[in-house]
Amino acid sequence: ALCLLCHAETLALPIQSTLHGKVPCTKCHDPHGGHTPMLLAQKGNLFCATCHPDVAQMQSGHPIPGHPVEADVDPSHPGQPFTCLSCHRPHGINDVAKQKIQEDDAAQIRFCRKCHY
Repeated sequence: ALCLLCHAETLALPIQSTLHGKVPCTKCHDPHGGHTPMLLAQKGNLFCATCHPDVAQMQSGHPIPGHPVEADVDPSHPGQPFTCLSCHRPHGINDVAKQKIQEDDAAQIRFCRKCHY
């Protein structure tokens, strides 16, 4: 609520709509600054690895067997590297984790064709 006093207009969605449920902004963002985009604690997959170390380091593997979690180029976002954020949007209601692509073949085809066409 404190962050939203000043930043309600800059957030795409209220914090209650995050993929991770109702968490304080400071769980992911450092309000006193830093050298990363969006004031995150780490850059790229290193940030995701703070809570998901096995997947980000491919120790337990991605839920889609053999799917990479990083590459130099993101097929769906030219000019950007492929990271966890290429498919997962912590603030987005359209995040791949909410699309149930493992249970719905049609949803999986629609999502995967963004890169695998």
